Amino acid sequence: AKDIGVKLKINEMGFDALLGALKTGKVDMIISGMSETPERAKQVTFSKPYLHVKQVVIAKKEDAAKFKTSADYEGVAVGAQKQTTQETLAHNELFGAKVMSLQKTTDLVLNLQNNKIKAIVLEKPVADAYVQQNKDFAITKTSFANSTKPTAVAMPKDAPALTKQVNKSITTINQKGLMTKYKKDANALMFKKSSFFQQYGSYFLKGTLYTVELAVVGVCFGVILGTMLAFMTRSKNWLLKAVAVIYIEFIRGTPLLIQVFIVFFGAQMLGLGLSALISSMIAVSLNSGAYVAEIIRSGINSVKVGQLEAARSLGLTQTASMRYVVLPQAIKNILPALGNEFITVLKD
Repeated sequence: AKDIGVKLKINEMGFDALLGALKTGKVDMIISGMSETPERAKQVTFSKPYLHVKQVVIAKKEDAAKFKTSADYEGVAVGAQKQTTQETLAHNELFGAKVMSLQKTTDLVLNLQNNKIKAIVLEKPVADAYVQQNKDFAITKTSFANSTKPTAVAMPKDAPALTKQVNKSITTINQKGLMTKYKKDANALMFKKSSFFQQYGSYFLKGTLYTVELAVVGVCFGVILGTMLAFMTRSKNWLLKAVAVIYIEFIRGTPLLIQVFIVFFGAQMLGLGLSALISSMIAVSLNSGAYVAEIIRSGINSVKVGQLEAARSLGLTQTASMRYVVLPQAIKNILPALGNEFITVLKD
């Protein structure tokens, strides 16, 4: 980032989500120990290698001596990260192994500690770091055919200038032998001792602020949309009524998470490039609007029909009767339900 003259922003994702994020413009490059394969090369451009990494198997010390060859894993639970070279090796070369694929290496290590699995296939630099930190772990003597893989930076297909600059930086790093220091610094940071709140406090604070912000925006815009939908369901125009009913039933009948995905990835396919936060705000507002519409509709229906008839008999128009007589009473009736909707959105 310093070489290119840009500000570094790190997005932590599951390994299996990285290529999709790069292709849809959510990230500009991937630096995650990724090896070039013919399938991946069709989708992205790879830099020159910055490391040549050997693949190894780690296990608890008491079990490590059992795993000498690929034939020693019959019926053994082995962990690997999803959609990685390690997962492929575990399936293809550890004969008879029961492979457990997870998103994160930290989850695999936790499973190894708790004896949920007996071994993990890892890149050697990562394995070295965990073995150095945890004296209960050891690297087994198991070896793989062609286990040393070059790892490179993945970039979009249409970024020749970026590729050139990244290759230039990698050349400098390799010539000066900087990777050794980088790995040492990374290992120290990986196992840095600090309190729970020092490590994670800022994430809880950010998460709280985002949660409140999303809930407030979602309910506010949801009330506006819901009011429109509620009146559409009461409209004498069958088309308006049909559109509102279909929308409400669809939104109420599908999970919010699916709606977030549709907005987030759909906007990218349309070339809008919305951020995750804006996409979430839109999705939560659209979701809340459907529920608020039903709340408002039931609130209006809770006002006795005689109120509207009395207002009309005094000469008020339909609109004026609704605005000055029915809605004020309906709003009073639906305030508890709106409070519940805010709490529901907050928890969602």
